[in-house]
Amino acid sequence: MVSFLEMIVYLLPIAASVQTISLMDIIIYVTPILVGTLMAAIGTRLKLYKLPESKVKLKREAPVTKIKGVEETTAKKLSKQKINTVDDLVKTDAKKLAKATGLNKKQVKKLVKFALKQMMED
Repeated sequence: MVSFLEMIVYLLPIAASVQTISLMDIIIYVTPILVGTLMAAIGTRLKLYKLPESKVKLKREAPVTKIKGVEETTAKKLSKQKINTVDDLVKTDAKKLAKATGLNKKQVKKLVKFALKQMMED
């Protein structure tokens, strides 16, 4: 990948040889790219961003709280039924899950389906 400075060094002789492109044109064109790159680098370095939960691929051993829609209270109820990981949740019978969480079967199936979907996303 070409660095930003290498790109500038490459563009300057071209700008000098073509009379219609001025140095100001290059600065105007390159400044937003530089600012965006700098902001991305700072954000990455300081970890100022976070991927949306639905875009994060879940691992089987991840805690159930990583599943979107499972909060601490639900996780505690699941823990009492020895359902602590995503894998435990996916492998558990819907009746047992409904009993443990207080949700109806339709909501439980939706939860399991969402967990499976998150596990399979790239």
